[in-house]
Amino acid sequence: MEACASSHHWGRAISDLGHEVRLIPPAYVKPFVKRQKNDMADAEAIAEAVSRPTMRFVAVKSEAQQAAAMAYRRDRKGRRSRDRVGCPVRSCRVKIFAERPGDGIAQRYGRRTTQLQGLVRCLGLALGGRPAQALASRLLLPVSKDTLLRSIRSGIPTQASAPPPRIIGIDDWAWTKGPVR
Repeated sequence: MEACASSHHWGRAISDLGHEVRLIPPAYVKPFVKRQKNDMADAEAIAEAVSRPTMRFVAVKSEAQQAAAMAYRRDRKGRRSRDRVGCPVRSCRVKIFAERPGDGIAQRYGRRTTQLQGLVRCLGLALGGRPAQALASRLLLPVSKDTLLRSIRSGIPTQASAPPPRIIGIDDWAWTKGPVR
């Protein structure tokens, strides 16, 4: 028989009647299926697989072994469901929702936590590009010098928050925009 949950039950029942039961893993039967999946094609593939002299078989599991395997799978599924929650509405297009960290922990689609990004910015401000990169690599924080400099620039207020400059000075010359007071 091809090994599955019910075949172990039937294997126990048939062995109680005095027959020898040999179960084949489905992965070993699949290469022998010649056409679509149906009972007749499966039976033909199992017969072909059994006739091979090097075929390996699976032992029939006891009820306790099956119960332990089921409890393990249920526990694993329970752990996975805490991380991912599916939508109970069948017509909903969104299949998996994920919990997002709270405010102040990480930005949406961010690569670093807010605290780690602050550390990267402080390294960039204190040491500059290459020295900060060398220290960061010793701290097991892989960042490039460009990322460090980019984090400094992101902390500078944008033009929208600061008033536009009225006087631009270059060397000894200065251009004035509007009246000077």
